Amino acid sequence: SKLMEVFEGHYERDERFFLESKIKGSKKNFLAVNEVVIHSGAIAQMIEYDLYVNNIFVYRQKADGLIISSPTGSTAYSLSAGGPILHPNLDAISIIPMLPQSLTSSPLVVSADSEVKVILSNTNDRVHLSFDSHNSLKLSGDNEINICKSDSVLEFIHPVDHDFYDGCRNKLGWS
Repeated sequence: SKLMEVFEGHYERDERFFLESKIKGSKKNFLAVNEVVIHSGAIAQMIEYDLYVNNIFVYRQKADGLIISSPTGSTAYSLSAGGPILHPNLDAISIIPMLPQSLTSSPLVVSADSEVKVILSNTNDRVHLSFDSHNSLKLSGDNEINICKSDSVLEFIHPVDHDFYDGCRNKLGWS
């Protein structure tokens, strides 16, 4: 069996990076292997934010939220929001607006060496920040969230003949 082969030392290592988030004014850093989600916490309630990549202004947007995803998370929540599937070998981060007010808004893929900065408008009463759909924080008003690739890595072990696309066919129902 495949499991016995792994126990016998026949496997491939697969390293994935974490996304590290810092909230302005907080000393604590938060890690996520799949995604960081910034959202209103309510259905059909938009938040307003400015997006920067490497301190360069990208856009101001109103949306239900924003998903910042690693390649590992690209087949999770990000995918259901219309984000791209990123091969795990890519060193990239995807940024997906959740139900944006603008009809021309699209997912954006940037180098994983980028720093993604989201500055929340002070018109937001309350904003929720979640990491891998678990730890959830409530932020109020004017705030800044910085997200970047962490130095920490997660190591997966796969059978020697592991195939990402086979996994997609099974997990996502591809024919």
